[in-house]
Amino acid sequence: MCDETVAQLQPANSQSAASTRILAVDDDESQLALLEHSLRKQGYSVTTAGTAAQARIAAMQHRIDLILLDLKLPDQEGFGLCAELADHPQTCGVPIIVISGLDGPDIVRQARAAGGSFYLRKPYDPSVVLALIEQALREDTQIDW
Repeated sequence: MCDETVAQLQPANSQSAASTRILAVDDDESQLALLEHSLRKQGYSVTTAGTAAQARIAAMQHRIDLILLDLKLPDQEGFGLCAELADHPQTCGVPIIVISGLDGPDIVRQARAAGGSFYLRKPYDPSVVLALIEQALREDTQIDW
Protein backbone atom coordinates (compact mmCIF):
# COMPACT_ATOMS: atom_id res chain seq x y z
CA MET A 1 0.00 0.00 0.00
CA CYS A 2 2.83 2.39 0.85
CA ASP A 3 4.34 1.74 -2.60
CA GLU A 4 1.03 2.60 -4.29
CA THR A 5 0.89 5.98 -2.55
CA VAL A 6 4.42 6.80 -3.67
CA ALA A 7 3.71 5.70 -7.24
CA GLN A 8 0.68 8.00 -7.48
CA LEU A 9 2.57 11.14 -6.47
CA GLN A 10 4.76 12.30 -9.35
CA PRO A 11 7.35 15.05 -9.09
CA ALA A 12 6.18 18.40 -10.46
CA ASN A 13 8.67 18.10 -13.30
CA SER A 14 9.96 14.56 -13.84
CA GLN A 15 12.70 15.84 -16.15
CA SER A 16 14.09 17.98 -13.32
CA ALA A 17 13.73 15.06 -10.89
CA ALA A 18 16.17 13.04 -13.00
CA SER A 19 18.78 15.77 -12.65
CA THR A 20 18.13 16.27 -8.92
CA ARG A 21 20.66 14.54 -6.67
CA ILE A 22 19.50 13.77 -3.13
CA LEU A 23 21.74 12.69 -0.27
CA ALA A 24 19.81 10.46 2.16
CA VAL A 25 21.49 9.96 5.55
CA ASP A 26 20.18 7.35 8.02
CA ASP A 27 21.92 4.71 10.12
CA ASP A 28 18.94 2.34 9.82
CA GLU A 29 19.80 0.32 6.71
CA SER A 30 16.23 -0.86 6.04
CA GLN A 31 14.84 2.67 6.43
CA LEU A 32 17.56 4.01 4.13
CA ALA A 33 16.90 1.31 1.51
CA LEU A 34 13.17 2.03 1.54
CA LEU A 35 13.76 5.78 1.21
CA GLU A 36 16.27 5.26 -1.60
CA HIS A 37 13.87 2.95 -3.46
CA SER A 38 10.98 5.41 -3.15
CA LEU A 39 13.08 8.34 -4.37
CA ARG A 40 14.60 6.44 -7.28
CA LYS A 41 11.12 5.27 -8.29
CA GLN A 42 10.18 8.96 -8.57
CA GLY A 43 13.17 9.60 -10.81
CA TYR A 44 15.58 11.20 -8.33
CA SER A 45 19.28 10.41 -8.31
CA VAL A 46 20.10 9.22 -4.79
CA THR A 47 23.33 8.92 -2.83
CA THR A 48 23.10 7.27 0.59
CA ALA A 49 25.15 7.42 3.77
CA GLY A 50 24.82 5.56 7.06
CA THR A 51 27.15 7.75 9.12
CA ALA A 52 28.04 11.42 9.46
CA ALA A 53 31.51 10.72 8.05
CA GLN A 54 30.04 9.06 4.95
CA ALA A 55 27.55 11.91 4.57
CA ARG A 56 30.29 14.52 4.75
CA ILE A 57 32.33 12.74 2.05
CA ALA A 58 29.30 12.21 -0.20
CA ALA A 59 28.21 15.84 0.16
CA MET A 60 31.66 17.05 -0.89
CA GLN A 61 32.18 14.55 -3.73
CA HIS A 62 28.79 14.92 -5.44
CA ARG A 63 26.77 17.91 -6.53
CA ILE A 64 23.97 17.53 -3.99
CA ASP A 65 20.69 19.40 -4.47
CA LEU A 66 18.94 18.33 -1.25
CA ILE A 67 19.79 16.41 1.93
CA LEU A 68 17.48 14.15 3.95
CA LEU A 69 19.10 13.83 7.37
CA ASP A 70 18.32 11.55 10.29
CA LEU A 71 19.43 12.94 13.66
CA LYS A 72 20.52 9.70 15.33
CA LEU A 73 23.80 8.72 13.72
CA PRO A 74 26.40 6.38 15.22
CA ASP A 75 29.40 8.68 14.88
CA GLN A 76 27.99 12.19 15.42
CA GLU A 77 24.89 13.90 16.67
CA GLY A 78 22.73 14.91 13.68
CA PHE A 79 22.27 18.55 14.72
CA GLY A 80 26.03 19.00 14.58
CA LEU A 81 26.25 17.50 11.10
CA CYS A 82 23.30 19.62 9.97
CA ALA A 83 25.05 22.77 11.19
CA GLU A 84 28.32 21.74 9.51
CA LEU A 85 26.61 21.14 6.17
CA ALA A 86 24.58 24.35 6.44
CA ASP A 87 27.77 26.34 7.12
CA HIS A 88 30.15 24.69 4.64
CA PRO A 89 30.78 26.80 1.50
CA GLN A 90 30.08 23.82 -0.78
CA THR A 91 26.75 22.85 0.83
CA CYS A 92 25.50 26.05 2.48
CA GLY A 93 22.76 26.59 -0.11
CA VAL A 94 21.51 23.00 -0.07
CA PRO A 95 18.12 22.51 1.62
CA ILE A 96 18.19 20.01 4.49
CA ILE A 97 15.10 18.08 5.52
CA VAL A 98 15.60 16.61 8.99
CA ILE A 99 13.81 13.29 9.41
CA SER A 100 13.89 11.75 12.87
CA GLY A 101 12.02 9.82 15.50
CA LEU A 102 13.21 12.26 18.15
CA ASP A 103 10.47 14.25 19.78
CA GLY A 104 10.45 17.11 22.20
CA PRO A 105 9.19 20.62 22.68
CA ASP A 106 12.23 22.26 21.04
CA ILE A 107 13.09 19.69 18.35
CA VAL A 108 11.75 21.72 15.40
CA ARG A 109 13.41 24.90 16.68
CA GLN A 110 16.70 23.01 17.12
CA ALA A 111 16.46 21.60 13.59
CA ARG A 112 15.86 25.08 12.16
CA ALA A 113 18.66 26.60 14.28
CA ALA A 114 21.06 23.94 12.96
CA GLY A 115 20.21 24.85 9.36
CA GLY A 116 17.35 22.50 8.57
CA SER A 117 14.66 23.68 6.16
CA PHE A 118 11.97 21.26 7.38
CA TYR A 119 11.49 18.70 10.16
CA LEU A 120 9.60 15.47 9.57
CA ARG A 121 8.87 13.01 12.37
CA LYS A 122 9.25 9.25 11.89
CA PRO A 123 7.28 7.25 11.02
CA TYR A 124 6.33 9.32 8.01
CA ASP A 125 4.16 9.04 4.94
CA PRO A 126 6.38 8.70 1.82
CA SER A 127 4.15 11.12 -0.10
CA VAL A 128 4.82 13.76 2.57
CA VAL A 129 8.58 13.31 2.03
CA LEU A 130 8.10 13.80 -1.71
CA ALA A 131 5.94 16.89 -1.15
CA LEU A 132 8.57 18.38 1.21
CA ILE A 133 11.31 17.66 -1.32
CA GLU A 134 9.39 19.50 -4.02
CA GLN A 135 8.67 22.39 -1.64
CA ALA A 136 12.30 22.66 -0.51
CA LEU A 137 13.57 22.58 -4.09
CA ARG A 138 11.06 25.25 -5.14
CA GLU A 139 12.05 27.49 -2.24
CA ASP A 140 15.72 26.92 -3.05
CA THR A 141 15.25 28.07 -6.65
CA GLN A 142 13.48 31.22 -5.49
CA ILE A 143 16.49 32.46 -3.51
CA ASP A 144 17.95 35.58 -5.15
CA TRP A 145 21.70 35.58 -4.62
